[in-house]
This record gives sequence, C-alpha cells and structure tokens, in this order.
Amino acid sequence: MKDFPTFADCLGEFLKEFENTDKYPQNAVLAMAGAPYKNKLSMVNCRWPEIDGDALGKEFNIHPFTLINDFEAVGWSFFRLPLDNLITLNKTEKIEGKPIAIAGTGSGLGWCVLNPVQGDDGKYKYHICPSEGSNRDFPAIEEIDWEYLQFCLKEIPEIQELGRLSSDASFGGMRIPNIYNFFCKK
Repeated sequence: MKDFPTFADCLGEFLKEFENTDKYPQNAVLAMAGAPYKNKLSMVNCRWPEIDGDALGKEFNIHPFTLINDFEAVGWSFFRLPLDNLITLNKTEKIEGKPIAIAGTGSGLGWCVLNPVQGDDGKYKYHICPSEGSNRDFPAIEEIDWEYLQFCLKEIPEIQELGRLSSDASFGGMRIPNIYNFFCKK
C-alpha cells in the first residue's frame, strides 16, 4: 500500500499483467475492509482516498465494479466451506433458525451476523449483515483493560493522532504483537 498513493494506482499495476488478454476481468466484486455506501468506500486501516467502484469501473472498463465489506464476503462464503475447514471453539447445540456470528482478524478486527429468514418452504436462508463495529472505542472496564490501554497509548503513536483507541486498533490483526508484548511485560 505504501508504494501506491491511491487504490486505483495499485489496481492499475495489478491489471497490467492481464491487459489485452482473455483474463482481463469483465466485471468485479471487491471485498474490502470498510463500510461501502453507494459503491464508495473509505478504508479504515489505510490512508488511501475514498475508493469509488463506479469510477474504477469507468477507468478500467470493468462493469459492474462492486465494492462490498470484507466480512460480507466471508458471510457469503460461510455455507460453502467444507466442515473440516471450520474450528469449533465452544461446542454447543446447533439451534436451527438462530443468528450466526462470524468474527475474525485480518488487518483489523471484523465481523458479520447472518440473520435467518424462513422461506415459504420452511427452510432458512440468511441475510448477511456486515459490520465495522470494531471501530468503536475500546471498552476498558477491568483494571487489566486500563493497563492495556495505557500500554497502547505508549506503543502505538497513531493513537495520539486519532485521540482515541478503537477495539480494532487494540485487538485487530496488526496488533496481535502488542497483546503479546503487553503480557510479556506484565
């Protein structure tokens, strides 16, 4: 990301390999960390300017060019995963027709909820609700939370710039080494 001032520059470099070939994409759905609105998205963990799917479609002649949340993509793929690719953290009884929560870490901390909708045939289909909820403030409640907050304030200079610590910035994928270092020092 550092090598490209905009996402369009990055995408253009990637697409060069496929220009004038039958592998050049005709349409695209791009899953990104952020909350798309009207096919535009600002990435939370990146300083690129807003990404506009419609403008990218015009610039690169790819139609449609649709932006979706990265965990929306995870939600869409969930029921297509082989069961041996899933790891059960807490064995509980499966209850048909109940919401399913999916959480994970990448560059940040993402999640989505799959809400069941029962069809006329009695079978459940799921509506995918992506979230950027990890951008909420870090909820320091217990004493150890406050200690970790103080540790993060010292270790993550960007927090001073932002004036707040989000759950994403404190526990997201890029921060796993911070958690480790905090407990090593503790």
